[in-house]
Amino acid sequence: MRLLFIIPILFLIADRITKSIFQFRSSNNPGLFHFPVNQKVLILLSIILIIFLLFLFIKSVQKKSFLFSLSLLAIILGGLSNLFDRIVFGYVIDWINLAVFPFSVFNIADISIVTGVFLIAVLSLPRRK
Repeated sequence: MRLLFIIPILFLIADRITKSIFQFRSSNNPGLFHFPVNQKVLILLSIILIIFLLFLFIKSVQKKSFLFSLSLLAIILGGLSNLFDRIVFGYVIDWINLAVFPFSVFNIADISIVTGVFLIAVLSLPRRK
C-alpha cells in the first residue's frame, strides 16, 4: 500500500521543485489551456472536482484496486499542485515547451494528471475472456 503513495508523491515533489526553478522562465498560464477563464470559477470547479476524486479514491482503496487508486491519486496530486499555483500566484507555472501547439506548454503536474486519466481509460476498456 505504501507504493501507492510513493510514485504520485514523487511526481508532486518533482513538480514543486521544477516549478520553483523555472518560475521566472515559464509560461504563466492564467486560464485553462491558455484560454481565458474566470479564476474564481476555475478554482471553485477545481476544488469540487478534487473532492469528488478524493471520494472515488477512498472508495477504490477500500476495493483494493491498486492501479485505479494510483491513477486517481496521480490526478488528485497533480490537480492540487496546479490549484496551489492558481491560489498563490494567480496562474499555473508551465515550463515544458514542445512548441507544437500554442497550448503545448505544460508541467509535471499536467503529466501526472494525463497519466492518471490514461491509466483509468485503459483500465476501463472491456477485457477479452
